[in-house]
Amino acid sequence: MCIKTVHGNNFVANLNVRGKYKKMDHIESKNIIFDYPSKKIFKGMSFKAHSSSITYLAGENGIGKTTWIKMATGRLKPLSGSITFGGKSIYEVREKIAVVLDEPPVYENLNGYENLIALSGIRKLDNKIKLELEENLKLDKFLMNTKAKGFSLGQRHRLAFAAALIRKPRYLILDEPTIGLDPFSWELIKLQLQTMAKNGATILITGHDFEQISEIAENIVIIKDGVALEERSIRELKIKSRRYVQLLVDKPELVTKEFVASEIININNQNYVCIPIIEEYDINSILHAVYKQDIYIFDILIKTPSLKDIYKEIINKKEKQKQEIPAYA
Repeated sequence: MCIKTVHGNNFVANLNVRGKYKKMDHIESKNIIFDYPSKKIFKGMSFKAHSSSITYLAGENGIGKTTWIKMATGRLKPLSGSITFGGKSIYEVREKIAVVLDEPPVYENLNGYENLIALSGIRKLDNKIKLELEENLKLDKFLMNTKAKGFSLGQRHRLAFAAALIRKPRYLILDEPTIGLDPFSWELIKLQLQTMAKNGATILITGHDFEQISEIAENIVIIKDGVALEERSIRELKIKSRRYVQLLVDKPELVTKEFVASEIININNQNYVCIPIIEEYDINSILHAVYKQDIYIFDILIKTPSLKDIYKEIINKKEKQKQEIPAYA
């Protein structure tokens, strides 16, 4: 079996995904169980990455994200369970899949165009594709006629990504696409990914750069302890996440007594009182309660959790639940 795997107005509009996509064209991981000799990795890993969207597969280092990609592409076999693409196995849809890994496998003695042919599996590049590469990924003729050993990491990532796009994948998997990527290259790739999703592709991304990935991902799957701990839309998570008011006051101890769930945190070497905004205490009622106690407020900050904050909260909640379970349970 051969899957082309590449590492890390519009171009994509012309390189549409193969065939007509359907809503059922999702990537599904179903009850995956997998162990290494010294470590259990997956204990029933189940989730879906839907078509016409970008799904973020998040988790700590060593949690098994790269292992899952190896199973999805047929390089490893699970002990049980399955990974399917639109209900079909990898062996049935391999020509519709492209994978971009974190370390671009560039052939240093070949020029850019020769690398594209080798990585994408196409026979030749026509002038139309070359022009689109130059306009949309800034892979100009001078650069592409140069041997790849002189390419920067950002240029290598763009080259690998271009090779994936040329395959017109219906399913695209990217492992750590932001590692070592300069802001300019990321903006170019981000635009192409958004267009691909709009055109119907199913895109799955792993990585640790929550800020950059949250710019394009619509859904998130959080892996913890060998399973998908959380699977939902990022928008829904943000709507349901708790906001905080952070106060710099002259009597922080009095504020923490008034609001049991509050805590003192350090911001720019100053102690702020962080108070969760809940139904019983909206911002106005919090400020009113503070003023009533003759407490002077020097500064007010409203904290809306980032995706990374929400991720940490979910992970910490899980860890706390584990600690509360009796040893004999």
